[in-house]
Amino acid sequence: MLKNLYSHAALFCLFALAPAQAATLHFSGTDSTTEIRSVFSKKTLFLNLTEASSKLRLTVRQDTSARFLILCSPQDCVPVFEQDQDEVQVKGREMYVRTDEIATALGCTFQVKKKSDVTAACPSGLPLGNVGNQVGDVAPGFRLHTDSLTNVSLSDLLKHRPVLVVFFRNGDWDPFSKLLLNMLKTKLDSIHAFGYDVVAIHGYEFKPALKWSKDLSPGFPLLSDQYSAVIRAYDVLDRGRLPFPSIFLIDQQGIIRMRHIFDLSGPPDLEPIMEKLKQ
Repeated sequence: MLKNLYSHAALFCLFALAPAQAATLHFSGTDSTTEIRSVFSKKTLFLNLTEASSKLRLTVRQDTSARFLILCSPQDCVPVFEQDQDEVQVKGREMYVRTDEIATALGCTFQVKKKSDVTAACPSGLPLGNVGNQVGDVAPGFRLHTDSLTNVSLSDLLKHRPVLVVFFRNGDWDPFSKLLLNMLKTKLDSIHAFGYDVVAIHGYEFKPALKWSKDLSPGFPLLSDQYSAVIRAYDVLDRGRLPFPSIFLIDQQGIIRMRHIFDLSGPPDLEPIMEKLKQ
């Protein structure tokens, strides 16, 4: 999973780093602790990425061409830029990521009391296993905003009902995506009657998407994934920040029950999705 993460280590300045040492994480409300190697730089604590991945059950994906990491759990997917020394430090061939990036991905808060002592508060607990993007996997979480900057999270949605997560390219210039969103809009009452909510995710910043999202008014949230971190986590990135138009059905336990990638040679076919919802 972490293969090739360290190929750009020479780009970082290593001399300012203190020697790696074990930081103890105390999980509030429990007697549980774990130790993860860490370094302290610029008054910030960075945790060893390999150990954080295994001990905190954090899934790490990498886009090697973009020198870009995605830290994922069922709570959120957080983009991390390998060349940004405020986010990543490298000691030897080991990569260390700042504690607040890891905490955000896990849906936790980390309070660093001193260089080697951290209290972790995780309201939802640590993940039971790593997330994936295939049927039967735990779905990658997200916390994204709408064009009105309202935050929408997968974990909050799943507290109420299962969710259809839709990925689309653009609601303005891409005719397939525009038709897909309009078709979902016409079927929204039926989808709700079957007991599901709908959210749709695109790879644009909210300001460029503001006009066409308001024009479409689909009746469900259109969420901005401007770094395509969630799009990458679901493995539907096509090119640039554009996802393959697709739909994932996620049950209330956060498990992917359907993965549907659309055939772009014709108009969107929603019948397989509607049949699945009836079951």
